[in-house]
Amino acid sequence: MMDEKIKKSPEYLMHNNNMQTLVASKSLVPFEITGKSAEGLPKMSGYVSTSSPDFGNEILTPSAFVKYFPYYKRNPIYCFNHEKALPIGRVANPYLNKKGLYLEDIQLTPTKLVTDYLAPLITDKVLTQQSVGYKLLKSHVEGDFLVLDEIFLLESSLVSVAMNPEAVLDQVKHLVGLS
Repeated sequence: MMDEKIKKSPEYLMHNNNMQTLVASKSLVPFEITGKSAEGLPKMSGYVSTSSPDFGNEILTPSAFVKYFPYYKRNPIYCFNHEKALPIGRVANPYLNKKGLYLEDIQLTPTKLVTDYLAPLITDKVLTQQSVGYKLLKSHVEGDFLVLDEIFLLESSLVSVAMNPEAVLDQVKHLVGLS
Protein backbone atom coordinates (compact mmCIF):
# COMPACT_ATOMS: atom_id res chain seq x y z
CA MET A 1 0.00 0.00 0.00
CA MET A 2 1.31 3.44 -0.92
CA ASP A 3 2.34 5.77 1.89
CA GLU A 4 -0.30 8.49 2.49
CA LYS A 5 2.34 11.26 2.44
CA ILE A 6 3.42 10.15 -1.03
CA LYS A 7 -0.20 10.19 -2.21
CA LYS A 8 -0.48 13.78 -0.98
CA SER A 9 2.81 15.00 -2.38
CA PRO A 10 2.54 17.71 -5.04
CA GLU A 11 4.40 15.54 -7.56
CA TYR A 12 2.01 12.59 -7.12
CA LEU A 13 -1.07 14.80 -7.29
CA MET A 14 0.15 16.71 -10.34
CA HIS A 15 0.95 13.45 -12.15
CA ASN A 16 -2.25 11.62 -11.22
CA ASN A 17 -4.61 14.55 -11.56
CA ASN A 18 -3.09 16.10 -14.65
CA MET A 19 -6.38 16.22 -16.57
CA GLN A 20 -8.80 16.05 -13.64
CA THR A 21 -10.58 18.70 -11.63
CA LEU A 22 -9.77 18.65 -7.95
CA VAL A 23 -12.56 19.62 -5.59
CA ALA A 24 -12.48 21.32 -2.20
CA SER A 25 -15.12 22.96 -0.08
CA LYS A 26 -14.83 25.33 2.82
CA SER A 27 -17.11 27.73 4.66
CA LEU A 28 -18.00 28.74 8.19
CA VAL A 29 -21.30 30.58 7.78
CA PRO A 30 -24.91 29.80 8.79
CA PHE A 31 -27.73 29.11 6.33
CA GLU A 32 -30.77 31.38 6.33
CA ILE A 33 -33.79 32.07 4.13
CA THR A 34 -34.49 35.77 3.51
CA GLY A 35 -35.97 36.33 0.02
CA LYS A 36 -36.80 35.22 -3.56
CA SER A 37 -35.84 36.24 -7.11
CA ALA A 38 -38.31 37.69 -9.66
CA GLU A 39 -38.67 34.17 -11.11
CA GLY A 40 -39.47 32.75 -7.67
CA LEU A 41 -36.11 31.01 -7.36
CA PRO A 42 -33.83 31.09 -4.34
CA LYS A 43 -31.06 33.69 -4.46
CA MET A 44 -27.97 32.64 -2.56
CA SER A 45 -24.74 34.06 -1.18
CA GLY A 46 -21.93 32.64 0.92
CA TYR A 47 -18.32 31.61 1.30
CA VAL A 48 -17.53 28.75 -1.03
CA SER A 49 -13.95 28.48 0.21
CA THR A 50 -12.00 29.40 3.32
CA SER A 51 -8.62 28.24 4.54
CA SER A 52 -10.01 25.68 6.99
CA PRO A 53 -8.76 22.12 6.33
CA ASP A 54 -11.19 19.77 4.57
CA PHE A 55 -11.77 16.00 4.87
CA GLY A 56 -8.94 15.40 2.42
CA ASN A 57 -6.49 17.27 4.69
CA GLU A 58 -6.17 20.00 2.09
CA ILE A 59 -5.91 23.71 2.80
CA LEU A 60 -6.95 26.18 0.10
CA THR A 61 -5.94 29.70 1.10
CA PRO A 62 -7.40 32.84 -0.51
CA SER A 63 -4.00 33.66 -2.03
CA ALA A 64 -4.16 30.46 -4.14
CA PHE A 65 -6.97 32.03 -6.21
CA VAL A 66 -5.37 35.42 -6.92
CA LYS A 67 -3.33 34.88 -10.10
CA TYR A 68 -6.12 33.33 -12.20
CA PHE A 69 -9.20 34.78 -10.48
CA PRO A 70 -9.82 37.34 -13.28
CA TYR A 71 -10.41 34.42 -15.67
CA TYR A 72 -13.11 32.97 -13.42
CA LYS A 73 -14.79 36.37 -13.12
CA ARG A 74 -15.21 36.44 -16.93
CA ASN A 75 -17.37 33.30 -16.75
CA PRO A 76 -18.48 32.72 -13.15
CA ILE A 77 -20.60 29.62 -13.69
CA TYR A 78 -22.43 27.91 -10.85
CA CYS A 79 -23.00 24.17 -11.24
CA PHE A 80 -24.65 21.32 -9.41
CA ASN A 81 -22.21 18.67 -8.15
CA HIS A 82 -19.43 20.04 -10.40
CA GLU A 83 -21.21 19.13 -13.64
CA LYS A 84 -19.56 21.80 -15.80
CA ALA A 85 -21.44 20.77 -18.95
CA LEU A 86 -24.79 21.78 -17.37
CA PRO A 87 -24.39 24.94 -15.28
CA ILE A 88 -27.41 25.90 -13.17
CA GLY A 89 -26.63 29.60 -12.93
CA ARG A 90 -23.96 32.24 -12.48
CA VAL A 91 -22.43 34.30 -9.71
CA ALA A 92 -23.09 38.02 -10.10
CA ASN A 93 -20.35 39.14 -7.71
CA PRO A 94 -17.62 36.68 -6.74
CA TYR A 95 -14.84 38.23 -4.67
CA LEU A 96 -11.83 37.34 -2.55
CA ASN A 97 -11.11 38.68 0.91
CA LYS A 98 -8.88 37.65 3.82
CA LYS A 99 -11.34 34.93 4.86
CA GLY A 100 -11.75 33.30 1.45
CA LEU A 101 -13.83 33.24 -1.73
CA TYR A 102 -17.29 34.77 -1.29
CA LEU A 103 -20.04 34.27 -3.85
CA GLU A 104 -22.44 37.19 -3.64
CA ASP A 105 -25.74 36.98 -5.49
CA ILE A 106 -25.77 33.49 -7.00
CA GLN A 107 -28.39 33.69 -9.75
CA LEU A 108 -30.04 30.40 -10.68
CA THR A 109 -31.29 29.92 -14.24
CA PRO A 110 -34.97 28.83 -14.44
CA THR A 111 -34.42 25.48 -16.15
CA LYS A 112 -36.55 22.41 -15.41
CA LEU A 113 -33.73 20.94 -13.29
CA VAL A 114 -33.56 24.10 -11.18
CA THR A 115 -37.27 24.89 -10.81
CA ASP A 116 -38.56 21.32 -10.37
CA TYR A 117 -35.71 19.68 -8.48
CA LEU A 118 -33.05 21.97 -7.01
CA ALA A 119 -35.05 25.02 -5.86
CA PRO A 120 -37.33 23.01 -3.52
CA LEU A 121 -34.30 21.20 -2.07
CA ILE A 122 -32.51 24.51 -1.47
CA THR A 123 -35.60 26.11 0.08
CA ASP A 124 -36.13 23.09 2.35
CA LYS A 125 -32.43 23.24 3.37
CA VAL A 126 -31.74 19.77 1.99
CA LEU A 127 -29.00 21.20 -0.24
CA THR A 128 -26.92 23.73 1.70
CA GLN A 129 -23.30 23.01 0.86
CA GLN A 130 -20.97 24.54 -1.73
CA SER A 131 -17.68 23.60 -3.32
CA VAL A 132 -15.12 24.85 -5.81
CA GLY A 133 -13.83 22.96 -8.84
CA TYR A 134 -10.32 23.85 -9.91
CA LYS A 135 -7.13 22.77 -11.61
CA LEU A 136 -4.27 22.41 -9.12
CA LEU A 137 -1.14 24.23 -10.31
CA LYS A 138 1.14 24.44 -7.24
CA SER A 139 1.09 22.92 -3.77
CA HIS A 140 3.31 21.83 -0.92
CA VAL A 141 3.05 19.48 2.05
CA GLU A 142 2.97 21.05 5.51
CA GLY A 143 2.77 18.45 8.27
CA ASP A 144 -0.33 16.35 7.61
CA PHE A 145 -1.79 18.86 5.17
CA LEU A 146 -1.49 19.52 1.47
CA VAL A 147 -1.46 23.31 1.11
CA LEU A 148 -2.75 24.45 -2.28
CA ASP A 149 -0.61 27.43 -3.31
CA GLU A 150 -1.99 28.16 -6.77
CA ILE A 151 -5.13 26.99 -8.55
CA PHE A 152 -7.09 27.79 -11.69
CA LEU A 153 -10.72 28.15 -10.56
CA LEU A 154 -13.05 26.51 -13.09
CA GLU A 155 -16.42 26.71 -11.34
CA SER A 156 -18.28 26.82 -8.09
CA SER A 157 -21.03 24.36 -7.25
CA LEU A 158 -23.98 23.57 -5.09
CA VAL A 159 -23.18 20.07 -3.84
CA SER A 160 -24.93 17.27 -2.01
CA VAL A 161 -21.92 16.52 0.18
CA ALA A 162 -18.94 18.87 0.45
CA MET A 163 -15.37 17.97 1.38
CA ASN A 164 -15.80 20.33 4.31
CA PRO A 165 -19.08 19.82 6.22
CA GLU A 166 -18.98 23.51 7.20
CA ALA A 167 -19.24 24.61 3.55
CA VAL A 168 -22.77 25.96 3.61
CA LEU A 169 -24.69 28.79 2.02
CA ASP A 170 -25.09 31.77 4.31
CA GLN A 171 -28.14 33.20 2.60
CA VAL A 172 -30.95 31.83 0.49
CA LYS A 173 -33.17 34.81 -0.24
CA HIS A 174 -36.91 34.69 -0.88
CA LEU A 175 -38.86 37.93 -1.19
CA VAL A 176 -42.38 36.54 -1.26
CA GLY A 177 -44.11 34.65 1.54
CA LEU A 178 -41.11 33.61 3.63
CA SER A 179 -39.38 35.30 6.51
